[in-house]
Amino acid sequence: MQAAIGAMRVRALAAVAVATLAAAGVARAETVAVAASTGDALTAAALQAANRKAAELGWTLVGDGVEGAAAADVMASCALDDRDCVRAAAGSLAADVVIWLRVRNGDADGARVLIGTLIDPQSGEAKAVETRQCAACTEAGIAELAADVVAALRRTAASIGPTAARLVVRSRPSGARVSVDGAPVGATELRYGVYPGDHTVAIDKPGYRVAVRRVHIDAGETETVDVTLERSGGGGPRFGAWKWVAAGAGVAAVGAGVAMIAMDGDRIEGGVRQAERRETLAPGIATAVVGAALVGAGVWMWR
Repeated sequence: MQAAIGAMRVRALAAVAVATLAAAGVARAETVAVAASTGDALTAAALQAANRKAAELGWTLVGDGVEGAAAADVMASCALDDRDCVRAAAGSLAADVVIWLRVRNGDADGARVLIGTLIDPQSGEAKAVETRQCAACTEAGIAELAADVVAALRRTAASIGPTAARLVVRSRPSGARVSVDGAPVGATELRYGVYPGDHTVAIDKPGYRVAVRRVHIDAGETETVDVTLERSGGGGPRFGAWKWVAAGAGVAAVGAGVAMIAMDGDRIEGGVRQAERRETLAPGIATAVVGAALVGAGVWMWR
């Protein structure tokens, strides 16, 4: 009796713990099934590499090769717009997401095309498609492509799945290119969905040093990376003293031009109008325009 009561207490405590975690928003591990029709050695190599990469990226693998092959065969027979058919096949694998792998012949002799489709089993919708191609493919080559496809689909799944994390990247100046884990994802300011865990963010803009940040993001959290980029070549200001020279000369020229414009007209000495006029309007305007251009150049050099 005491043992039964103890077991009941353990179960009750476990249920309370699960409920507490759920209330705190702790997401369950995301599961994936990789489905590929049984085929040649290249398909087998792609499937093995895809499973390995999925596990490395934090997915929990479900199903086996036989179940995956059966589901892949059914999906291959479904009409392109028949989501019910795809949902039934993908849903049979009991995973949060399904990756459907296919190896097709390419245009050239010996070329192969690897197609990876991320499928939502709940709706039967294809969320993303990644395609890679290799000439004269070997098993090692197709395995490398499969790992790359899974990594790309993992990023997409993270942005739509229940365990998604968010990354916000800002830079000064803006418009810098952003790469996450080596893959280009856009330009600052950027909001990007990632899977929870560690990520490497690189921010790059021509004329500036590349800024690299390593971040850790938990499920459901948002991490902000905010950097001020340093100019390349030591990070010092551009143009050195030239911006001062340009701005100073420009201000002086504008002042001289304005004075010359003001002087244009009849020349009066001792209260008597002289026969000769001061023709300084045109040179004054030209001097002021040149000065304004120099001021503008100096301002641009500061940017």
